[in-house]
Amino acid sequence: MNLEGDVRQDLESDVHEPVSSPSLTAEGEALQAVRNAALTAGIDISTSLYNEAWERAHAGHFGAARDRLHVLLGLCPHDGEARVLLARVYVAGQRWRDALAQLDEAAACGHRVDEALRHKVVSHVQAEASSTGTTSADDMAGRDTTELRNASAKVRELRSDLAKEKSHSQRLTRELMTWMTATGGVTVVAILFIIIAISTSGTAAPEADAPMAPTPEIVESAPTPAATTAPTTAPTPPEGVVGGPAATDSDAVLRDAVGLALQAIPTDGLIGSSVSVISRNSVVELTGTVADYRQLAAFRDAAAAVEGVDRVVTERIAVTSATKGATHIVVKHDQLSKLAKRYYGDHTAYKRIIDANPSLGGKTGLQLGQSLTIPPLP
Repeated sequence: MNLEGDVRQDLESDVHEPVSSPSLTAEGEALQAVRNAALTAGIDISTSLYNEAWERAHAGHFGAARDRLHVLLGLCPHDGEARVLLARVYVAGQRWRDALAQLDEAAACGHRVDEALRHKVVSHVQAEASSTGTTSADDMAGRDTTELRNASAKVRELRSDLAKEKSHSQRLTRELMTWMTATGGVTVVAILFIIIAISTSGTAAPEADAPMAPTPEIVESAPTPAATTAPTTAPTPPEGVVGGPAATDSDAVLRDAVGLALQAIPTDGLIGSSVSVISRNSVVELTGTVADYRQLAAFRDAAAAVEGVDRVVTERIAVTSATKGATHIVVKHDQLSKLAKRYYGDHTAYKRIIDANPSLGGKTGLQLGQSLTIPPLP
């Protein structure tokens, strides 16, 4: 999506972000109350705000898009995708520092930030600092605060994990001691029984003139056919991941490593997919079928993260949602542009969903639990 047009007028009217104050805090509480009331009524305001902001930005009305994103972030401050869109609006106005701040906030919310966009913004920020000879202390302090907050959260998470591991270790130690005690008792009893049996058999006298038991008649029977052993086969990969051919031993090793990485994807990420892995000279090709573009991205990212993979090719993967369509049940935070990205791989294709669902009435607002028909691409 290109937001770097010639239109700058709306962006130049607002140079700085709003400053936090008691009145703004009260306004934020009011916005939260409105959002909660709307959700109770089954209306997702954030979806409409995001779609309107995206349409305004795409049309070049960056000021209107920015205003709607400010309201949306007042309602949902942890919406990372909205912060990325606001960062793109700032990029269109060459407000590089504001764009970088929004990208940092989006990353802190757990949203994946486009590395190319971040690199571009950071390059411009560094260029501005070099041209002026100074760096804003407030910006540096803000970024340091964000990084410190993220580091503190990570430390708390590590401490919690360490406490859980310590508790688990203590529990296992107690269970091991209990098992060793029980096993030792059983061993002692078994030894005593053996000693008593040996002593009894050694002192017992043989019976005199005991009649010999008749020798049982031996009857030859037909030989039992030998059991056949089924040939051992390699374990079948989980649903959705199939190994493909490899040219060399190193290619086979890399193919197997990628297969394991794909198998590590959560089970719901493999539903409706059938993917084969082909490895050639550090280039991995994925072929087969996936349910939608979000699933395709999950497979591609998992393969690219494997050490030794230089490039991942997915041109021969068929996306079922684009070729055959799908049905989607609206959940919290769903937006038509997000659904178009998931099922078509293109944010701008959301109007196809509107046209295929008369219940929307030509609007972008969604209701929780609403069933949407996702038509196939022509």
